[in-house]
Amino acid sequence: MNMVANSTKETALADSSAQASPQLQSLLEQLMHLSTTQKGASDVTAFMTFLGHWISRRFESIDIQGLEHVSNDRSHLFISNHRDILLDVVLINHALLNKGKGAARAIIGSNLMEDSAMSSLMSLAGCIVVPRGEMPLKQKFLALKDLSNTLCDAQKSSHLWIAQREGRTKDGIDQTNPAILKMLSLARKKEQPLRDFLNEKNITPVAISYEWDPSDTHKALENHFRAIAGPEGDIPRTDGIKHLIDSLESCAGRVTVRFGKPLEAKENNEIASLRQQMDQFLLEKYRLYSSHQAAARKQAGEIMPPHLLYAFTQLQRRCKSLPKPAQEQLFNIYSNSFHHYSNSR
Repeated sequence: MNMVANSTKETALADSSAQASPQLQSLLEQLMHLSTTQKGASDVTAFMTFLGHWISRRFESIDIQGLEHVSNDRSHLFISNHRDILLDVVLINHALLNKGKGAARAIIGSNLMEDSAMSSLMSLAGCIVVPRGEMPLKQKFLALKDLSNTLCDAQKSSHLWIAQREGRTKDGIDQTNPAILKMLSLARKKEQPLRDFLNEKNITPVAISYEWDPSDTHKALENHFRAIAGPEGDIPRTDGIKHLIDSLESCAGRVTVRFGKPLEAKENNEIASLRQQMDQFLLEKYRLYSSHQAAARKQAGEIMPPHLLYAFTQLQRRCKSLPKPAQEQLFNIYSNSFHHYSNSR
């Protein structure tokens, strides 16, 4: 990165930090200092360590399980449900780094790089960018094939993380998009069986469960505007760095991170078998909290039992600044998660 571009990004990040609390401003200033000392180069471990310390003080508890499935001498491609732009991969790295497992580089959409401040942070974090947006089919295929080759090279020296779908889950229902798995396979040589190629990737599932979704108000508003505008209509766009700052400020309650055993692609049914295993892992390991139960009770018009009153009050507090229809959307996010996961158990 040249000095002018780097300076511009530092300025954008500095301007954005003015929106944050004093504590978060301090964190962003440390990240800006790190960006300066690294001269535009990435330092995944330092970046994730900074943010890991931050979230460990903000969340009430972080319950980490399944790290015995993570090898000390082989890289993993972690795939998880996706609830927050930054916190999902920060939590995974917090778990890995605390046990000396090495950091994971995130695979993110190019849309996140459109904002100068976000681009600065994502570059510092060593993120690998997936092309998004409209482009000719052949051009997109070649871009994704190049990306797949890049991921193969990157995994030789580092863990990787990718979300199970493009974009965060906004309705509370986590499901794997097979296109993600197909993209990973584009670097395969013709003579290598697809099953062998995918199993070499050491694809490892992770379930992330938030008691209080750090992005719930943003998602509720977006769902509200989408309901008004329709599938193809324009809706107000949230500034990327502001969204990130709000998420970091909203860390609260408990969170659970569960690592599973590496998935195994089945012959003649490779992509479908991985998708099924990933979704089944989430159905079994996603943790439901009282926030989900309280929302489901409220949406069903049922009397709130005493043991859920605190969670219900907290949900009301979280959505009090939203317009009434958006408040309903917020309750739907938590309620949908409850029904999606409880119905499978």
